[in-house]
Amino acid sequence: MKNRNLQLSLYHLHIIVKDMSDIVDSFNSNELLPEALFVPIFKYMMVRTCAFYDEVTHQFLINAKSNEARFKKLQKIAEYIISERDKYFPDLYSIRNNVLAHNYRVRDKNKLISVFEYPMHFAFPKYAVEHVINIHLMNGLLSGIKYLYPEIHEIMNENISIPSENMSLTLIDGNNYQLIICEIDNTIQDIATK
Repeated sequence: MKNRNLQLSLYHLHIIVKDMSDIVDSFNSNELLPEALFVPIFKYMMVRTCAFYDEVTHQFLINAKSNEARFKKLQKIAEYIISERDKYFPDLYSIRNNVLAHNYRVRDKNKLISVFEYPMHFAFPKYAVEHVINIHLMNGLLSGIKYLYPEIHEIMNENISIPSENMSLTLIDGNNYQLIICEIDNTIQDIATK
């Protein structure tokens, strides 16, 4: 049963990342999205990002615990990915909980967040390059799972494809996203192969 739960959890993780990668890829296509769609799409992506990390911590890691040696490596990879996420986007859950889910209300308080403060005072993915880094972090965790749990990938539905690690970035220039992506890849490889 645990193997089936791992498969189902991994299926959910793949779907979330594939969905978000397709959105980012659409930003890089020649078709321009209407400006009015960017904000709702980015909000949707924040909700999906939180869903991804909730699935990892509340489902996959719980069901994976029976495999001690590789579980410890997976746990280290997950801790690293989550710490990187929190380093770059520490307010992701605050935005999801207080802005997107509770209509600009600070949870458990009778206080409103000013619409004018949002998004300036919160650190969460706002730009396409930040979403690329966010998706790369999620892909890094999926790569670690694939490396440590190959049998789960083998029996998963073959219609699900892992998003490309070389996503098109034609609209994104400047910034140091490539250095961030290399650092993430190197750290995951180091943890998984030790």
